[in-house]
Amino acid sequence: HTIFRPQGGGQPSDEGTMTGGSSMFEVKKVTKDKETGVIMHTGVFSSGNFQKGTIVSQKIDMTKRVFHARIHSAGHLLDVAMAKIGEQRKPGKGYHY
Repeated sequence: HTIFRPQGGGQPSDEGTMTGGSSMFEVKKVTKDKETGVIMHTGVFSSGNFQKGTIVSQKIDMTKRVFHARIHSAGHLLDVAMAKIGEQRKPGKGYHY
């Protein structure tokens, strides 16, 4: 299981760290395989490594998560504001970052 949100829905993935014992993995990107549903964490070990079965603690960079959520919400508000002034453009599926 993971607490990291994968990239999707117009927002980038979470970043943060996973630690287990004296090992630390810096999570830079999280993706979800659309076919299998498997969550993949991409990053680098800043110390040590994990062995199969290692219990890890996960920590998300909450400053980045909140920042991206706010930008994402602001994009939706802009879509609504444009519609209210008569700009009937289809909201984009692009990222708000």
